[in-house]
Amino acid sequence: MSAGERSALVAGVKQSAGAVIGQLAASPHTAAAAAMAKEAFSQATRLTAFTAAAFLALGLLASLSLGHGNTSHQTQGPDAGPGQQTGPAAQDPR
Repeated sequence: MSAGERSALVAGVKQSAGAVIGQLAASPHTAAAAAMAKEAFSQATRLTAFTAAAFLALGLLASLSLGHGNTSHQTQGPDAGPGQQTGPAAQDPR
């Protein structure tokens, strides 16, 4: 297979998202190329899935490290009775 044919085959597989592999496998002239394209596409899909899983795990770990948030912005403090506010909102003279 020449370099031009190979690049055309790769471009066709990429543009079709692998759908053309079945058509390549049906022809005896391109069956060997279809087998190689199928293996390469499977490896690329596997690598992409593992990379995505790693980023999801990293995001989960980052979100767990954030904690429960900042509780200093409460409108009612522990000493405030019902309907009473404490903090900056209670000191506003408006």
